[in-house]
Amino acid sequence: MELIQIEELNKILSSISGQNRPHEIFVDNLHTAFLEFEENFILPSTSVYEIDFSAAKEFLLQAEQLIPELIQGCNVLPIPKPKKNSNQLFLVKEIHFSEENQNKKFIFVVSFILTYLGGAPNSMIVKQPVQGKTAAVRTRRIYFLARILPLESLEFQNDVLVDFLTRRYKETEFMIDVDSVSSYNKSQHTYSELFDDVDYSKQISMIHSILNINKEIWKPGKVFEPIDVELHTISSRFLESSQERIF
Repeated sequence: MELIQIEELNKILSSISGQNRPHEIFVDNLHTAFLEFEENFILPSTSVYEIDFSAAKEFLLQAEQLIPELIQGCNVLPIPKPKKNSNQLFLVKEIHFSEENQNKKFIFVVSFILTYLGGAPNSMIVKQPVQGKTAAVRTRRIYFLARILPLESLEFQNDVLVDFLTRRYKETEFMIDVDSVSSYNKSQHTYSELFDDVDYSKQISMIHSILNINKEIWKPGKVFEPIDVELHTISSRFLESSQERIF
């Protein structure tokens, strides 16, 4: 998307207020969280290669009515992070703390899957998929992921937030680029050729052990992990739909 389009989307987000519509939060068989509402909304058609401006705008105009508490004050990220998540719309918001903790910055990231995942009956399909475009469907679900990441810096172009850099922890040497995996000990770095990614499950389990995260404390268990590794750092993930309850 172009900067002028991002600015228009950010104006929508900056004017949002109010309370969320009644909903429940679930996690599906693929460990993906979703919000389920009492009424249907239209998941717009979008490009199969990226989230286009028209789809992003249509989605946000509906989301401001459904989940204002989750997205208010956020900024649209022009690019997905990582790029493989091209079917997701990313919203970000810097988290401000007291002056004493200015050196410890964090960023709130919430992403939404805008591509139709299948399974809807024909009666729910508003627009059939065509070459290069996904279907538009009536649904009660919004698939999402909300998390907080340590922040190193923000990147702006003409006063528009376009990217961010996470803060890497020196002690987490296992957070490495995929391209360099082959030079590391395979027992510590499991490479998945299928997803072109690194399997950090062993390290995540270690973090859970250190933080004493167990079934009594975290009811979802491994269905939805509260701690993950992404963008070369540790992320805290939330099954919540309100910024106030998250931070």
